[in-house]
Amino acid sequence: MIDTSLSSFERDVIEASMEVPVLVDFWAPWCGPCKTLGPLLERLEREYGGRFKLVNVNSDTNPELVASFSLKSVPYAVAFVDGNAVAQFSGAQPEAYIRAFLDRLIPNPADLEHRAARDAMAQGQYPVAEEYLRKALLRNPNDSTMQDHLAEVYAKQGKLKQAVALWERAIAEWNRTLPADVDPADVSRVQKKLESTRVKVAKQQRD
Repeated sequence: MIDTSLSSFERDVIEASMEVPVLVDFWAPWCGPCKTLGPLLERLEREYGGRFKLVNVNSDTNPELVASFSLKSVPYAVAFVDGNAVAQFSGAQPEAYIRAFLDRLIPNPADLEHRAARDAMAQGQYPVAEEYLRKALLRNPNDSTMQDHLAEVYAKQGKLKQAVALWERAIAEWNRTLPADVDPADVSRVQKKLESTRVKVAKQQRD
């Protein structure tokens, strides 16, 4: 937990939220409910072990920040992710409510590893990406998008048989579950990659 002000808000909140969700707690020394909410948020920050960052704003000494958020009362909490305010709540909400609020913001470990893998892929660091994706799939073995990305990493490294096996699994998973967020064009694209790689594997076997 840290205290911030107008001069450090950009660094403490906006920039920090590019790495981890940031929860900004507007409070005041005279506010009774704040004395309940504040310690609860601090305990949850410790319990969550760095998966979100708590930043406090004293509303009495930061009128500019209060005005920028059009605050009418405290306590008031605003969550930032990737530099943007994405959710908020007011009042001293119960612990179960706050846990649910935080859990909606915080990516699970598999998602974090998948993000790191995509960054490594973009930089051409395929062995690094492979390690992250293997870990992510241990946590979420039926994620067809992760399977697709690991297959692509295998193909980039010449591990064509492993790539074929994973693309087959990914397509089978998509066909089985038909998730609403999957674009049929993406499935078609993966199918083309699978067929192309099968041809390469067959050629290697002939040679």
